[in-house]
This record gives sequence, C-alpha cells and structure tokens, in this order.
Amino acid sequence: MRLKSKVLSSALMLGSLLAAGAEASNAPSLDTYVLGGRRIETTAKFIGGATINGGASFLKQIPAGVPVDVRATVTVDPRDVGQEGDLYLVFGVGDKVYQWTRTGLKQWTMNGVDATGLEPYATQVLGSTLQMSLTDIETKLGQTLDGQRVYTYFGYMSDTSKLNYSTSATFNMANVPSNDSCPAGIAGASIPGFPGTGKRLCVLNGTYTRDIHLTNNFEYVVNGPVFFGGDNVNTVTLTVDPGVKTYGESGADFIRISRGSKININGTNAKPVIMTGAAEDRADQNTTGLWGGLVLNGNAPLNGCTEGTVLCQAEAEGNAGTYGGNNPTESSGVITYLVIKYAGYEISPGNELNSLTLNSIGSGTLIDYVQLHNGSDDGFETFGGTVNAKHLVLTGNDDDSLDWQKGWTGKVQHVLVIQKAVGDRGIEGDNNSAARDSLPRSKPSVANMTIIGRSTNGNGIKLRDGTAGNLYNMVVRGMPTCVDIDHGPTFLNAGSSATSLTGQMTIVNSLFDCTRIASDAAADNWSTVAWFNGQTDNVSTASGMSGYINSTTVNGRSAATLPNDGFFDQVSHIGAIKDDANDWTLGWTFRQPFENLVP
Repeated sequence: MRLKSKVLSSALMLGSLLAAGAEASNAPSLDTYVLGGRRIETTAKFIGGATINGGASFLKQIPAGVPVDVRATVTVDPRDVGQEGDLYLVFGVGDKVYQWTRTGLKQWTMNGVDATGLEPYATQVLGSTLQMSLTDIETKLGQTLDGQRVYTYFGYMSDTSKLNYSTSATFNMANVPSNDSCPAGIAGASIPGFPGTGKRLCVLNGTYTRDIHLTNNFEYVVNGPVFFGGDNVNTVTLTVDPGVKTYGESGADFIRISRGSKININGTNAKPVIMTGAAEDRADQNTTGLWGGLVLNGNAPLNGCTEGTVLCQAEAEGNAGTYGGNNPTESSGVITYLVIKYAGYEISPGNELNSLTLNSIGSGTLIDYVQLHNGSDDGFETFGGTVNAKHLVLTGNDDDSLDWQKGWTGKVQHVLVIQKAVGDRGIEGDNNSAARDSLPRSKPSVANMTIIGRSTNGNGIKLRDGTAGNLYNMVVRGMPTCVDIDHGPTFLNAGSSATSLTGQMTIVNSLFDCTRIASDAAADNWSTVAWFNGQTDNVSTASGMSGYINSTTVNGRSAATLPNDGFFDQVSHIGAIKDDANDWTLGWTFRQPFENLVP
C-alpha cells in the first residue's frame, strides 16, 4: 500500500504532552485526528495508553525498572471496514521520535509538519475494531526510559482514507529512587529491613492526606490503623508498585482507603504485590490473624437504612470508618495481582476485620487476580456496593471464602476456593439479617467457581437472610452439604415452589460432589434438592477431580451462556480452571496451599 500525502502536526504532538490524567481501569479515550483534514471527516475512535499488566489497567505514572507496553483499541470508521489498511505506531522521548516498522524500531525525523517517511508496522484487512500494541518499549529501544516522559500515537489508513491517528497517550517513567529516604510523604528515613530481603523498611502510620507512592526498592511496615484520605475529604490516591511487600505486626495493624480516595495496586504476574504479617517466616498452614487486612470504603449504595433515607450509610466492622452513598459507578481504584496472607482480626465479638473488606465499593473499581490466604475470618467480603472482580484465589480462610451482605449487586468470575479443615463455607450469601427484605436486595452474579472442601467444613454454598443471586458454572466438591437455603424471605424471593421460580435466585450448569446436595428442613418453604435438580444442566455426581484443575468429567458438562454485559468472559467450561494449559493461578500466587490444602 502506498503512503499518501501525510501532514502530522508537530504542534499538536508537543501540545498534547501537557495532558495528564489519572490511572484508569478502562483504557483512556484519545482524540482522533485526520492527516491533512478535519476530525469531522472520520468516526474512528481510539482508546489506549501505557500498561504494565497486559491491559488490565492503564497508567500515567510507570514505576522504574518495570517493562511497559503501549496498547490501543481502535474503532474503525465504517467506510474503512473490509478494506486493506496500514497500521502505524509512533512514540517520542525527549526530542527524539521513533516509529515501529515491519523491520523494527526506527528513529523518525520530522521536518515541520511534513511526515514523509512514516512507515507502517503492519498491513491487514480492517475489521470493525483493531488491536494495536508495542510490548516492552525499553528493550526494543535498547535504553532505559527512567525519568523520561513518553508520548505515543496510534494510527491507521485504508486504501481510500487519509491517515486517522490519535492524540498522544502520554506517560511518565519514574526515576530509580534513593534507598536512603522513604518515598515522598512517608515521614522519616528508612530503617534496616528483615534479614535476607536486601531492602530497607519504611513505616506507614497515621492518616495520609496527600498522594502516596510505594516504590519497590523498599518494604513497608503497617503500624496501627493506617488511613488514606479523610471521609470524603482530603481525598488521596495510594499507588503501589509491582513487587512491593508490606508487613503488619498485629491484628490492630490494617490499611483503610477512605470514602472518596483510591488505591492503585499495580502488581504483575511476575511481581505481585504482597501484604502479609511480619511473623510470616514462622507461619504454617494453620497460621491466621497476624495483622488486620485491607479495607476499602466507598460511596456506592447499601441497604439496612429506614425506608426513604436519602443517603444510607453505615459504620464498618473493625472500627474501619463510615461507608455507603449514592454512586454505584464510583471507582475506588485498581487492584491487580495482589496476595494478602495471614490477615483478619476480631476487634470484639462479631466485629471483625477480613482479609479484603469492600464496603459499598462501586463498579468503576477494577479487581483482578487476587489471592486471600489464611484469613482468620472471611476472605473476600462485600457489604453493599456494586464492585466486580475476576480471578480470585481464596485459600485456607477460617470462616467463609466469598461472603456478601447488605445489598451487594456485583459480579465475579473465575474463583477458586480451597478450604482447610477448620474453614466454614465456600459462599455465605446474605441480604440483611436485621431486615431480610431490605432494598437494594443482595443479588450478585457468580460464574465459574470451584469450591473444594472437606467433611469438617460447613456448606459449600449458604444462601440466607433474603438474598438473591444468579450462580452459573459452579463446581462444589468434598463438602458435607453442597447448598443450603435458609429463611422464608430467601425462599419467597426465589419462587413460590421449587419449580415456580422468579429467576431472582438460581444455580445452573453446575456439578455438585458432596455427601448430600442440600440439607432440606421441615420448616423450608420447598425442597432445595428439588430446586437444584430442576434447574438447567445441574448434576450431582462424582467430579473425578484429584486437584483443583477440572477433570474430564467436569469438562464434559455444558457451560451456561453468561450475560452479555461486557464483564463476563464467555467460556466453554464450568468450574474455575479448565485444564493445565489454562491455569491462571500460576506465576503469581502463594503456592503452599495448592500443595498442602487440596485434598
């Protein structure tokens, strides 16, 4: 394809460097321009930016020493769809501009607004969308970008169109910080670290009212309750680089992200962020409660307030502050590749910290690839809110692994639960114990979950206190009872009988391998066994599993067609992990539980 007349405005390129934005779970939108023309001549759209975790989140500030990729998704002008098109990617560092070509990276000299010599890196038939990327820029460039500002442009051109290109996706590469002084905003110099880590320690304590960035040349001690931001005032962002490790020394040591503030945990498969107890070197498979855990408070809705209350709020368990509001789409940040170990603490009876507590967190928050191991209470617990999550590994928790209440209406997919002998339930789903028909009613959607337990555990799935919920592609094995439903409002919400269902509470395309399917009681409205057996493609049979990976028996079951809502991955298997080739737990998780806990 012959490169046509090209005019790329250097003024536009340099001017766009002034744009700066926050980190985003979704790719940022980029303005579209037409070479030598006007924006109204095209409907093409670009979203993209810099990422260190394969596009799970996009960052404006990149930590030093971490490989960075640039990625974009392009919505192609319909007039160009089906035509042959050239793809272009250009980035600048300082006063130098580079282009990605078919033969590799080349420096490109701009002469005013004359873009002659710009080469494509690929040619293909244009579909309705394009995926464009350049991985590990520093390696391809052959030099470090530490301390530099980088601006990237994406573009395409068809046989009949002018060049459509984006305004710059700009990001800053951090300098390698000194090992002598703790990151900005953390008082005091660093202190000697734990033997063998090679890193010094910085101490986190009190309340932070400015943005804090935890770099991975230090480790961090969580000293007492550590609050980021005030309650919807003095809002801040806590940014955590790949490979960072934090230590709590007691159950009273925990991290809280206050309402209105954010946390951006930017772990990667190779360098997950780890939050653990200071005594972890002495931990065994029964150790729990070495420190408090991570708490996020948000402004999404919850239930339990008097009917007609304009703003429903509540006080968090563990004396962790106020949560609740009217913003269901709020973002409390990004959490990717995080491992929390040995957390949870009972402040007083029934007043507990969990490994990860999500209080009224909104759907704009991104949570992906999180392991919660050996919590002394629950693993992943939500109180109200609309937050969604994928790729959860919940291992060895003393109480319940996935716990919801007070009106949670979020979604989760790809969840692996492995209970130890003293653990309770795989799922404990509640609406509100004090007022079982409170609105908004808890109604999450849960898909592709494997729960592995023992005869000493509780129920695989406990649904009670008026909850709703739609469960798809579930595998439960080894528990004494796979599912139990309690309380009249829960049954009534699900249906008038085991076969006359509302669709508000369902389990479909699932395999149960327990001592018994359900524990029917005389006081129940109808038979839970009949309810399970009567729904689509459910079966109670031996799973044939010897570990946490699906067996051929499990993979022989049909999978549900999941809601086409932009969140769920349409998969061909039930359970969490189809086979060894698709084991998404590898690389980033704490592996001891997989060897010691899987029956």
